[in-house]
Amino acid sequence: MVAKEAMAATTTTTRVSDFFLRLGDEPELLAEHIRDPEGTMAAAGLSSEQIRMVLAGDLEGVRRAVDEEFAADPVRRRLIVTPRMVIHTPKPPEPEPEPPEPPEPEPGPPKP
Repeated sequence: MVAKEAMAATTTTTRVSDFFLRLGDEPELLAEHIRDPEGTMAAAGLSSEQIRMVLAGDLEGVRRAVDEEFAADPVRRRLIVTPRMVIHTPKPPEPEPEPPEPPEPEPGPPKP
């Protein structure tokens, strides 16, 4: 309980992306999140909708939220590279080399 109260007092994270980054950087926060995911996200300042998306495993919802966070932040927006359509076609297989022809026997004296 003390850890939650301390975390709530010092945490101002409201972006899902910031919370995920903190999980990767802070082993104590990750351990607490494993024990109590909902409480940890609430203490970190995530909204009830953000918490619901994460707990439900709503990948598209979380992706949209993170995309919106990055789009709204000019510094982070520069980090996003819009993918360009690239179609990779496999190279056609190279023809197998033809086996070498066996050498012709040399003419020699007739066999008796």
